[in-house]
Amino acid sequence: APVTGVLKRKRSLKQPAGAAIPLFRWNTAMPVQGEEVEAQQVEQGVPVSAADVQELENLLKSHKIDTSAFGVGAAKSLHHLHWELHKVGECSLEESKGGKLLRVVEMVRVRMVADIFGEPKVCMSYLEVRHDGRQKQRALLPVRKVCKGDTWQSALEAACVERLGLTSEEIQSNLFIDEAQRSVREEVQVSQGYPGLETRYRVHEVPVRVVEPSHDTMGKIGLPEGRDFAVLEGKLGTANIGAHLRLFSWAPTTFMPSLDKDSTKQAAEAPKKERVVRVELPKVDPVQVRSEFVAPNSHLVARVSNMKTDWDRA
Repeated sequence: APVTGVLKRKRSLKQPAGAAIPLFRWNTAMPVQGEEVEAQQVEQGVPVSAADVQELENLLKSHKIDTSAFGVGAAKSLHHLHWELHKVGECSLEESKGGKLLRVVEMVRVRMVADIFGEPKVCMSYLEVRHDGRQKQRALLPVRKVCKGDTWQSALEAACVERLGLTSEEIQSNLFIDEAQRSVREEVQVSQGYPGLETRYRVHEVPVRVVEPSHDTMGKIGLPEGRDFAVLEGKLGTANIGAHLRLFSWAPTTFMPSLDKDSTKQAAEAPKKERVVRVELPKVDPVQVRSEFVAPNSHLVARVSNMKTDWDRA
């Protein structure tokens, strides 16, 4: 199960890319010796052989896709692509009518909105740490791929469980999923994870509302105060492809220009429990002070009227 934690240090979503984030310290990873890819690319005990990876690389090169940038910087490796294709079924490779090789991905994007101090805020991740320690800073809504055999509904629940650390019971009792406002779009673009490999994305974006942010179980996602929180999915290490550490924040719904305002408004107006409404305090006339002096205690005044104060001693 994912491990969640609330961060005590507030981190701004507007912090420039590449800025140091003094939250974690990463030690040097264990070195990989030569071509022993089987030892470093094991996910839950299932090895990825060098022959399988070489076969995938040959397929890509036969379609004039340069794989030299795979695994460099923030890009994913060939081993990761093989794992997505054959281990978890997160994507597929298809050949278009023109003979171009396309990576096909279907995903669900969760636009989770909660009222925080009377203002709607949307949950977004701002830092992702991959299994091998590489970091990627970007503002994203929680997202999960629709794996082979899944539906978008099951992928949505899995996103809330795996990405945000919620349980199925917490999802059913405290989240309003606005299926009527779900939007679906398709686009083809070069993948950031696999440079040079064009990908056709089919994206389901679903508005979700936190019904009762002050509920005890919502503390794991930083509510009701809107604190940053972290979710560890899996166990980080060079052998654990698919493990991630993600840091989340609650941002204004206007933070991302791509957010559809009408859909966000629909989520904000979804059925919810009674909320506290701020009211303006009544105006009070200033206290009138009498000009003449009136002793608050005549007996006390009579006893101290002839006494002198030693100010130096005081």
